[in-house]
Amino acid sequence: MKYFATLLIITLSLWTLGGCTIEPQNTDQNNQLETTHEDQQVETVLVLFPETNTEVQAEIADDFEERRVGLMNRQNLEDGSGMLFIFEESQPLSFWMKDTFIPLDIIYIDENKKVIQIYENTEPLNETKLYPSNQNAQFVLEVPGGYAKKNRIQTGQKVEFDLY
Repeated sequence: MKYFATLLIITLSLWTLGGCTIEPQNTDQNNQLETTHEDQQVETVLVLFPETNTEVQAEIADDFEERRVGLMNRQNLEDGSGMLFIFEESQPLSFWMKDTFIPLDIIYIDENKKVIQIYENTEPLNETKLYPSNQNAQFVLEVPGGYAKKNRIQTGQKVEFDLY
C-alpha cells in the first residue's frame, strides 16, 4: 500500500508539470489583482523577495488543470511577472518544459516560504528533462529565464505572499 501511495504521488507530480491557461476566480484581497490572458480573467498575487527587494506579479495556478497547463504555449513572459503554483500540501515535485516555448527559472518554495531549489534558464520544449524539487515543496514560482540570477534570488531566501 505504501508503494502504491508513493507511486500515486509521483504520477500526480508528473501531471502537474509546468505551463498556463487559468479559469476566472475572484477575490477581495488587496494584493491580488484580476488581469487578463487570452480573453480570460486571471487571478494574480504579488510575490516578494525582501532580501533583494524583488517582486513578481504572479498568476495563480491552484487547481489541477491550472497546474497542468501552467505557462505552456506562451510566446513571452514579461520581466517581473510569472506564475505561482500552489499545492495543497508539501511534497516532492517535478516540472518539465512540455509545450513551453520560453526559457524559465523554476523556483521551488517550501511550506515555510523559503526558496529550496532553483533551476535557471530551463530548456524550452524539452519533454525528457525533469526539474525535481529534491525535497518537499508546496509552491513553485516560474519566472522568465535569467530573472533569478539578475535579481540575486538564491536558495535559503524567504519569500512573502498572501493567499486568499
